[in-house]
Amino acid sequence: MLLLPNAKQDTNAVQLYINLGQQYVADKPEEAKLYYSKAGGLSRRINFPRGIIQDINNYTYLLNMQGLYDSSLMLNLEGVKIAKRTKDSLNLAKTLFNTGTSYRCIEEYENAVKYYEEGKKNFQKFGNKQIEAQKKMPK
Repeated sequence: MLLLPNAKQDTNAVQLYINLGQQYVADKPEEAKLYYSKAGGLSRRINFPRGIIQDINNYTYLLNMQGLYDSSLMLNLEGVKIAKRTKDSLNLAKTLFNTGTSYRCIEEYENAVKYYEEGKKNFQKFGNKQIEAQKKMPK
C-alpha cells in the first residue's frame, strides 16, 4: 500500500493494482475487487484497453466465485468487444474463453461451447501448450 501514493498514474500503476488485487483474491475478495476497480478506472482514464481487459478478467473471476454469473457475463462480453476493437488476439482468446465459462455457469451450454470453440481457435494461433492443457482440465 505504501507504493500506491507515489506511483505514477500510468500503465505500471494499472499492473500494480492488478497484482495487489491478485494477492487478496483468496482471503479478502472485497479488497481485491477494490484494487481491480482502481485498475479498471485508471485504465479507462488513460485509455489503456489491455488494462481494462485485465481488470475484467480478474474481476469476473471473483464474481464467479461469488455466484454473480450474470454480472460476470456482462463484463466478459464487454472484454470481448474491447479485444476485438483493439485487435488484441491473445486477450480476445482469453475473453472468449472467460465468456464461455460465464455461459457455462448459467447453464447456457450452446453459447458456452460457441465461445470456447472460438477462444480455442484463437489460442491455437499462439501455440501455447499450457493454455491448451488448462482448457482440457475437468472443472
